[in-house]
Amino acid sequence: LSRRNMDDKLDFDHIVFKDCRFNLINQQFEYNGPDVLSISYVNVKLQNTFPNHPIFDRYLHTVSGGDERLERLIWEIIAYILSPSMMAKKFFVFYGPSGTGKSLMLRLIRSFFIPNIGECAIQLHSLGDRFCLGTIAGIRLVTDGDYAGTNLSDNSTATIKAITGGD
Repeated sequence: LSRRNMDDKLDFDHIVFKDCRFNLINQQFEYNGPDVLSISYVNVKLQNTFPNHPIFDRYLHTVSGGDERLERLIWEIIAYILSPSMMAKKFFVFYGPSGTGKSLMLRLIRSFFIPNIGECAIQLHSLGDRFCLGTIAGIRLVTDGDYAGTNLSDNSTATIKAITGGD
């Protein structure tokens, strides 16, 4: 397929797993047939396991302090990150004291992507550098696990706005 034909056939309404797919429109799991062309998928079997995820549920309960709204927000963040739709690209910040699960969550999210092909870790401050966009071209997840907390340059801020704004 040519690049244009492939873009026309890509389905941005599903998150594809090894054995099923999740329809983002009607929030239902469906058969994973050949009618969905996906350039990536979540490399796990999900069928017959949903909604049983007691370890992750316990982790979410702990890091959210039992706040159900915050737990749902974390699930929503994960859905945005896993979505193949470019319209779903956002900028998220996990903020809090040391030992609250931020690095663990980042490792989990990174594990869904192939390093340096679908995911790369860079310093946020480098987003304003001259050749940074070449480094992240085609990357679906860009992370910085050790943000220093200093103000970002105008160039870095503009790059973040351009990326998340669809530019």
